[in-house]
Amino acid sequence: MINKFDKILVSQIADLANLSLTKIEIKRLIKDFNKTLLVVDKLTKIEKSNKIATTQVNNLKNIYRSDEIQPSLSQKEALKNASKTYKGYFLVERLINQD
Repeated sequence: MINKFDKILVSQIADLANLSLTKIEIKRLIKDFNKTLLVVDKLTKIEKSNKIATTQVNNLKNIYRSDEIQPSLSQKEALKNASKTYKGYFLVERLINQD
């Protein structure tokens, strides 16, 4: 599992993520990915058979509130300070281009 990342693999990952990387960035990522693999390799060698699985670490219990209807603004009140509305809805500028 150690030192599996090379220039070719990092370049393929960059292509899949549509990233343009410089040679320096590729070298750094090779080093960082391989360092991560070393850590993972060490973790896989830890004796875990006598450990209890942990799903969360801060002992919180049922942190979500129940879904109950509560008084809220009417549609008219919600829209009264909107700069633009259309047929009872907020109207906002398009943020994503559709190519």
